[in-house]
Amino acid sequence: MLFVALLALPSFVRAQSSTFWSLIGLRSGFCVHFLIAPDQLRLTPFQPASAAPASEATGLNPVIANLVARTDSLAGWYPSALCLLQADSSRTGGDTQRHGDRPVSVLFWRMSPSSESLPAPAVLFATEGALRGAGNLSGTAEVSRFEATLDVDAETGERVVTARIDQSSLGWDGVVLPDTIAGEVKDQAWQLVGKPPRWRVQFHAAPASRQRVSGSLRVSGEGPLARLLLASPIRWVGEYWRGGTAHFQFSREL
Repeated sequence: MLFVALLALPSFVRAQSSTFWSLIGLRSGFCVHFLIAPDQLRLTPFQPASAAPASEATGLNPVIANLVARTDSLAGWYPSALCLLQADSSRTGGDTQRHGDRPVSVLFWRMSPSSESLPAPAVLFATEGALRGAGNLSGTAEVSRFEATLDVDAETGERVVTARIDQSSLGWDGVVLPDTIAGEVKDQAWQLVGKPPRWRVQFHAAPASRQRVSGSLRVSGEGPLARLLLASPIRWVGEYWRGGTAHFQFSREL
């Protein structure tokens, strides 16, 4: 099972002290914001000590924060986000990878920390062969593989994005609205789940556009991630990124 493998964290090769990935020409980027019940946190790779419940978490998505503020029973649930980025190509060092019509895809799953000074616990997934630098990340943290597709209807502009992680399947169907969201994307700091020495990630995204969406999210499967998403009282997709770049800078704790 994928999540058991994430907890075991087998080695790829001896890690270097730092590395980076850059995604170039974003075709799609969005996050599903949801809540994890306290008794279901055991289904994740995360530990209670590293993840904060909604009553203590910082940097909450405004829609999630509003729901929690109106529903006392959700104060002990854990805010989480699953984010999918797809791009024309990726770069690791001087090596650029392209896959024709298939996008290079990275998915990250992060929890909310209890303080803005703390990195958010996170795990990473990448499409097979798309990021050759993945092997350099780890003696201590694994980047698991997943499947992802992106189709755009030429007439309607409707976008169909799918991802399969272990036994869980996600699909988003919808259109990108003309409404734009102003401002820059806030940089994020993560600590990848693993055993010491751990990897830290600085994430910076500079999409060409941030736009609101109208669509539907589909979740199916028998995997733990599907169970968590289906049990959440909310599954919110707030904005969609197109164009521009995203950058992951990795450094290993000493």
